[in-house]
Amino acid sequence: MSFLPGVDDAAVEQNKVVAYLLNAEHPEGGPKARFFLGHGARPEAWTVFRAVLIEHARANPLANVRTSPYGSLYQIDCFVTLPDGASCCIRTVWEIRIGQTHPRLVTVHPN
Repeated sequence: MSFLPGVDDAAVEQNKVVAYLLNAEHPEGGPKARFFLGHGARPEAWTVFRAVLIEHARANPLANVRTSPYGSLYQIDCFVTLPDGASCCIRTVWEIRIGQTHPRLVTVHPN
């Protein structure tokens, strides 16, 4: 069983969380946002949601790894406890770019 390399140094950008993942008005992120907002995630407490996403990567094994022109993409599926206490299955995708050692969150959605 393999886990996300470098998870202790994982980067989750504030803008990705606030402007995309928790923005119900975003044309692509809106459905994701409504799910996560419905489970207690809040833009003003974005660091709490960031911690949830990193815990998801820490606690669940890799479901898939593939190579992109920029580096490696790591997919992680299933259970994490969301801010409202619900245990939900989500998918996170992380990227480690060529020449780097820390993963960066690419996307997340309910699975």
